[in-house]
Order: sequence, then C-alpha cells, then structure tokens
Amino acid sequence: MVEQLSGRVAASHEWGELELPSAAPDRVVLASIDTYAGHNTADVRMRNAESETMELFVEEERSADDEIRHNVEEIGFFATEAGPITDQSGTTIGEAGVVTTDQTDEGEWHTVSLEREFTSPVAFAQVMSYNGSDPCHVRLRSVSGGYGSEFEFQIEEWNYLDGQHTTERIGYVVLEWGTHQLDGGVPLVVGTRSETDAWSDALFGEDLGTDPVLITRCQTRNGAHEVVTRNRRVSGSGAAVRLQEEEARGGAHVSETVGYLAMPQLRSAMPAEHVATTHERAGVRFSGSRPSDPVVLASIDTYNGTDTADVRLRNVHRGGMELFIEEEASKDDEMNHNEEAIGYLRTGTGPLYDDAGARIGEAGVLRTDQPGRGEWHAVDLEGSYANPVAFVQVMSHNGSNPCHGRIRNVSADRFEFQIEEWDYLDGRHDEEEIGYVVLEEGVHDLAGGETVEVGTTRGDDGWTNVGFSGPVGHSPVLVSRSQTYNGTNEIVTRHRNVSASGAEIRVQEEQGRDDEHKTETIGYVAAPRSTPPVTTGLVEATEEWVDSSLAGVPSTDPVALASVETFNGGNPVGVRMRNVGSSGFELFLEEEQSADDDMAHTIEDVAIFATASGRIHDDADTLIGEAGVLATDQPDRETWHTVSLDGSYANPVAFAQLMTYNGENPSHTRIRNVDSGSFDVKIEEWNYLDGSHDREEIGYVVLEEGVHELEGELPIEAGTTVADHEFDDDEDNNDYSYAETFECNPVLVSHCQTYNGWHEIVTRNRNVNRRGADVRVQEEENRDGAHNDETIGYLVAPQLVLGNRRPIDEFRPSCHGFEFGNSFNEMPNIPDLPANIDNQIENIDREYGLCGGMALAAKDFFMHDRAIPEGVRTPQSGRLFNYLWERQLDTFDHASGWNDLAKFLKFYLPSTFTRAKSVSEFRRVKDALDTGRPVVVGLVYVRAGDGQLWDNHQVLAYDYTESGGKTYINIYDPNHPGANDVVIRVDVEDQNWYDPAPGGAKISAEQRRGNTKQHNVIGMIYMDKPAQNPPQSL
Repeated sequence: MVEQLSGRVAASHEWGELELPSAAPDRVVLASIDTYAGHNTADVRMRNAESETMELFVEEERSADDEIRHNVEEIGFFATEAGPITDQSGTTIGEAGVVTTDQTDEGEWHTVSLEREFTSPVAFAQVMSYNGSDPCHVRLRSVSGGYGSEFEFQIEEWNYLDGQHTTERIGYVVLEWGTHQLDGGVPLVVGTRSETDAWSDALFGEDLGTDPVLITRCQTRNGAHEVVTRNRRVSGSGAAVRLQEEEARGGAHVSETVGYLAMPQLRSAMPAEHVATTHERAGVRFSGSRPSDPVVLASIDTYNGTDTADVRLRNVHRGGMELFIEEEASKDDEMNHNEEAIGYLRTGTGPLYDDAGARIGEAGVLRTDQPGRGEWHAVDLEGSYANPVAFVQVMSHNGSNPCHGRIRNVSADRFEFQIEEWDYLDGRHDEEEIGYVVLEEGVHDLAGGETVEVGTTRGDDGWTNVGFSGPVGHSPVLVSRSQTYNGTNEIVTRHRNVSASGAEIRVQEEQGRDDEHKTETIGYVAAPRSTPPVTTGLVEATEEWVDSSLAGVPSTDPVALASVETFNGGNPVGVRMRNVGSSGFELFLEEEQSADDDMAHTIEDVAIFATASGRIHDDADTLIGEAGVLATDQPDRETWHTVSLDGSYANPVAFAQLMTYNGENPSHTRIRNVDSGSFDVKIEEWNYLDGSHDREEIGYVVLEEGVHELEGELPIEAGTTVADHEFDDDEDNNDYSYAETFECNPVLVSHCQTYNGWHEIVTRNRNVNRRGADVRVQEEENRDGAHNDETIGYLVAPQLVLGNRRPIDEFRPSCHGFEFGNSFNEMPNIPDLPANIDNQIENIDREYGLCGGMALAAKDFFMHDRAIPEGVRTPQSGRLFNYLWERQLDTFDHASGWNDLAKFLKFYLPSTFTRAKSVSEFRRVKDALDTGRPVVVGLVYVRAGDGQLWDNHQVLAYDYTESGGKTYINIYDPNHPGANDVVIRVDVEDQNWYDPAPGGAKISAEQRRGNTKQHNVIGMIYMDKPAQNPPQSL
C-alpha cells in the first residue's frame, strides 16, 4: 500500500463529500478540475481536509456576474501526509507540509523554505480551509532548487476583490521533476511546461491507465493578472492544459510555467446498478463515475423466465450501453424472454485499488474471435493475487449467434477463457470485444463508500444458497461466472432471490441438453446499488399523450406517482398515465368537463417519483415505507378500498396514482384514514359523472414522515401540511416548508390525506423551490370552488434525470444516429427559394438530400433523451421523412432568409477564400462542443468548377480531441450509418500566397474513417440550430 492516495470525485458548485480512509491532522490534499464541463473561470475549494470526511466544491469567481452555478466536473485529488515523500526504493523525491497564514494585501508573498535540496523542484499548493468566503486560490512564484530550496506563495483573490484574505490552512507538496515509481510500482509523473490562455497538449511520457489524476499549478508570475489552471481530456497518455483569468478580463495571458503531477487513480470505483429488460434491446445511461474505457459485467438477477438465457451487451462506451436477454435456440426458435432485473457492475481498465490504495485486482478489454470449440485464450495478468476470482463479459454484438464467456484455469497471475457458443451451433464466432475483471476474494471498500464482496461457491444444475457477509445493501447487484470446466457442456449461471443476506445460484445448460451438469466452482461479486432505488424527474406535458423514458425504474414491477408541479393553467387538472413499465410510461394532463367540453391545457411541469413494488429501506437498511399496486374498479362514489400494509409506521404519508387508462372518464385517486397499518383509497370521478369507473391499476407509495437518505445518498422527505382551496401568499400553513434544503428545482409530489370536504378535489402546487412550495386543493369548475381544510401529504426529492440535459460525451453514432443512410429518391421542392440562390444552382430542389436534417434530428432525439426511431430502410415518405425535411430546411435557415444556405453557396464559390473563412467557423464549432452541445457542421468537399453544391455535406459534430497540433472532430455522418470512427482532422496553418485573407490563417482538413482518408475538406460552416423535442408520433 502506498503512502499517497489519488482519485477522482464528482463535484459542482455545491459542497460535496470526499470519504478518506481515516482522519489525519497533518494531511495535505491537492485538487484540480480534470474535466471542462463548465467553461467559466473556476477552481476547487475545500474544508475539513484533515477529517475522514472532507468537503469540496467548484468555486467560480464573480467578476462578470453573480452567477456561481457550475456544471458537475470530475475533480482529481492527491493526498499525502506531511513530511518526506519517498519512492519504492526509499529515495526521497519530495516533501509535503502545512502553513497557516492570512493575506494582508495583494502584494504580500510568503516564503516556504524546504527541508531538503531539490535539483528541479515542482511545487503545488492548495487552500485547504474555508475561513474566508471570497473566491481565492494559491499562486506560486520563485520555485528554486539547490542550496536553500524554497518557493513563494500568496492567497490570490481575484481582481474585483480587495486582495485581503483571512487566515487559511495552506497545504503544499514539492516534488522532484521526472518519473518516479511509488510503492507497488505506481508511476508518478512530475514536470513543467509553458502555457498561455490557449489550450495546449501535455504528454506524460508514461501510460497512466484509464482516467488518471492530473494536478496542475502555475509556477511563475510573469503576468500580473490572477490565473488558475484548467485541465481537460485527461487520458493515460496526456491532457490539455490552459491558464484562465477572471471572466471580466479579456482572457489573454502571457506565457507562464505550469507544473503538473500525474498518476493513476489509487481508489477504484465499481458502480453497481440494475436495469429491467426482456429480449428487446434496452438503452442504459451510466451515472456516477464514468471511465473512458469501461469494462462491464452483467448477470440476470431474477428468475422470471426459466428458459436458458444470459445477458448480451453492445455499444458499450463511457456514457452508456445497450443490452438484452439472449436465449439460445437448441430446443425451438422462440427466443422471447420475460422481463428480468439485470445486475451490472462497471469499472475502468487497469489496476483496481480499494479506498486505502491497496491493489485488489485489475480489469481490461481485448478483442478476439473464436476459431472453434477447442480454442482457449490465455490472459496474463499484470498483478499476482492470492485468491483471484475472474469474470469475463462479451461486450459487443458482432456475431449474432448466442454466446457467452467461459473461464477455466484461474491462477495467481493468469486465466483462460473462450467465447462459448451453445452445442447446437458450430462453436466458431466472429471477433468480439471481451471485458474482464479479476478481483481478490474478500470484502473490499472502494471509492465513494462503495463495497464489493467477492467469493466462490460450489454449484451444479440445482439451486445453491450463497450467503453474503459484507454490507451489500437491501437489493444488491450480483454477477457470477463459472471458474472451472469440470463439465464440458456449455453453461451460464442464473440467480434468484437475491437479497441483503444472500442469493441462490445455479448453472444452466442449453434446453436441448438433459440439464444435468457436474459441480463447478462459481465465482461471484455482490455490491450495493450505486444509484437510489427510485427515479425522479420532471416531464413537460399538455392534454396530449407524451411518451417518456425519463422515469424508468430498474424493476419488473414499477410504481409511479405524478403531480402537476406548476400552475400555468388555472383549470382543474390531474395527471393520467398508461403503459407504466421499467423503460418508461405515457402521461397527459386531464382536465374535467363540468363547465365545458374544452380539455386543452397549457404546458405544465409534471413531477415523477417512481420506485419498485415492495418494501422501501433507507441507506441504513431501516424500513421507511412500501410501494405496491392495487387492481380494482369503482362500482360507485361511496365505495372505498382498504389497502393493508406489510409494515407498521408511526406517522405514515400515503400517495396513490392511476397507472392505467382503461376508463376514459376524467378521474384520479382519493385517500382517507391513513394509519399505521392501512389506508383507504378510491377512484374518484368528478361530480358531473356517475362515479362508477372501469378496473384500473392504482400504484401506491407509503412513507414514514421525515427526512430519509436512500441508497446512493439520495435525500427524500415526506411530510404533511394543511391547505384549502386558495394559495396563501403570506406563506403560512398552506405552504410546504421542507426540513431538508434540496437542490434547485426539486421534484414535489402531493396527495390529499383526508376527506373533510366531500366534493371531488385534486391538489395543485406552484413556486416549487429548494426550501418549499405553495399548495391548494381544486374542485371541478362547476362547483363554487370553496373547500374545507384538508391534510395534504407531500414527497420531495432531488431530480435524478434533468429532461433534455445530456452529457455530450454519451453520444455515439451507433446508438444515437439513424440506422439508415442518406439515400432519398425524390425530394420536395424547396419553398420560396430566393432567386439569387435558385438561379445560381441548377437542380438544387431535386438533388440537395437530407444529410443536414438527419444530423439535426439526431441531435433533437439525443438532447431530449428520446430513442432514435428504429429501421434500416431509408424513409421515402411519411412522418419521419417529413420531419427530416423540415429540419433540413432549418439548417438552411429558411425562417431568416436562407442565410446559412447563402453562406454555404459563398463557401462553395472558388474566389471567396473558403479555407481562410473556415477558421472562425471551426473555432465556433469547438466553442460549442466545449459547452456540451453537439453541432451541425457543413463540409465543403468541392467548389464550383470541381463539382456541384450538393456534392458537399452536413454532419453532426459531437466531440473532439487535440494531438500533435491537430484537432480531430468526431462526427455522425449520415452517409455512414452506425460508424463511430469518422473524424474530421483539422490543422490551422499559415496562409499561402494563393489564398490570402485577414488573420493570416487557413484550415487544412480531411475527413477520415479509421485510418482511411475519405475526402479533402476545403471548408467548414457552423450551421447549428437549437434542439427541439421531436413529435411523439415518431
């Protein structure tokens, strides 16, 4: 185990916690922002660095405005004890310490004299307390080696402040320049480079594995303006680094020397989650830590379908994946499978460490085919393990024959595997991507408070009980693999009754066999779910049905609650739902018709809270509630249905929701008599109806009043207030006032608990914020509106899914692009095309294609978290075709005089300095990608005289990297459906005599797929438009 600790933690502008192995009064912690999700000037502030649970947040400065919200970033941290820092041979390579001081003014500098002489020292320092709230950071200068090695520092506030700062604890680390090997052979790379306000590439000269930690600090003060360093695209080989001044400055900064410290993460994360699916492909979005080179392991954790089956994956990337349940066809061709809960764990490639920095395993990815049944592939491990347990997963779907990974000969430093097809197949299989994880047997605490329990058991084709000894949570994820090859018949492992105490495991042969199998050693890994057992979010809705995958719950029996969270429309309205399942639901706003037949309603935000049927526990495994489904009709107004609860509660709060739409009369649920063990519910129609209603499924949730923390560190609060028919603007007891302060825009679900007034009512909310909200009850329009006081129950939680805000690095053309190509037979006439364009381009109406429409539509579906319409055949008519055509015209800017089409025409003409003008367009594309937006880009392949305008193209740019002075823009190209390897390589060069223009630069670019050049790119055009939510009918 090394004396130093490094890792990453997600943080935003709000304080977050970082769990460390123990308290240490002389601990030094350094931190840098290692991503660039937010481009405003920012740095990391922390407090309680000496405690077991320290806190940190991303601190923006306020020179330009008072807005300090910042997107979630990954923070790299490095922790060590004060004193000498040695390498694995015992040689001192650095030292760390703590200084406590204030800053009297902006001209004061503090000198730190070091204990030893350094040859080429690189210094790092961090404000480790939060005594002064003015934004600040540490600035260094005069870092010197030799006799009397020392450096100077100050607590640097931004220019808009007075420069004085109260006493803070300053931690510092000084390291010798070069590459060092820490205990266990962990590489530590320390160096310096010259940086300005422009991004430049830093290469580490050492492979540091997946998503290493990078700490950077300015070493000089060549420029008088205040600066921090910013990092992005931190990979195992290097990163991009720049200086960043306060926003009110112009941004330009002279060259400074920047020191960097780079090393692997010594705290591994292994998020564990559930998703429910069938034989149909399901998309999965990863949350929490998202390594750039993910390895995923998956197993079926329920036994709802008894046919032999396993999990297949495809399109695994850092943002998500797709998966489905794959049956084999030895007995028949029917491969449909009941919905099951799939448990999966994921991590990054490279060594795996526990939260104290001890190595516990490793993970990797390799590609191989399977020439035949007798072929076994050996994996030689980097480490050596006392009691290793191995897991493999086929992570691609290149070969369609059912298959899985089979393991044998697991030893201290190697194992063997094969891609095992079933006996009725020939045993040969196409090349696939194989992920593997090897873990030391035992219970391991990982980064972020995660725990995994790794073990083995002996099992055959009968069910075997396995007991868990670690804290794996109330509903753990379980993944298992056979470790041996005692029986040569093909097998997978299956699970059932997975709980906090254990599970049942068996092996399963193909259905065409006799299902008898020899005893095998089965390895397993169990872990608590990393995400909460609930899903919350907001959905925009009107009187039209809206299909949303926003609130899918990883359960085969979900329960969903919904409330209107805004008061944009004053008519009485409730929420009706249908098709509630693990992947989503449909809903609409249902007005009643007592006064008129008009049921149109303006857009409202609908709050969603969804969970699984069964008992609800907090993160300490205490029972706090339960959820279930009651199927019943409503014979008349007077009938009430009693729901008896499994648990007993001191102060229960009940919620109920119609989850089906069998009866079309406007209706909702009404609750009364909520007590410790039961409550009454009925389907309440409005007074102008007869009160009888068809059979519906009613989902219900009962929670103990109070604030609870669920698994995944999710706070929720259940409570009650009193309300009548009016909102109270004086903020008295008609307002919810939460005991917990929630993040901005929480989700609020409300339901009446009493029946004091017998008129039909729904609850309405408004002004929902982090501390409370307004509430009232609402009768039908034909009543007089007055209503007695009622007790209103409320449930509030943070949003777990934020509508159309998706991280751009989740985009993959194979997942989020259309499956068909840009091949359309006949195009509509372009309406109202200006003569100055129409006259210059012959046949544009017939030839222009829909590449831009496909690119922009793909952005629409992605940004609004909608699945791309399936189908490999290019639509030549119909709704999807019409939508693509409309979005194509939008990229031409038809609503504002066809400006973008006119620009494309100018860039196409030979005398308009296309390469030079493309420099500013190229920079606009990069700026947009830096803010997290995919961008539609026009590409000029040919100019007039060399080809037609429609020989050029439009694509969607979704990411870029920089290397060797060149920029590689990743694109979705509608001409290459499913291709994830298409890029535009761009170099900004000095002008030639033949293509001059102001600014003295031009682009030199080409489009490539893999290692193959496809086109020269003469020009680039920024042609982006805002994303819109596509019609629900698509």
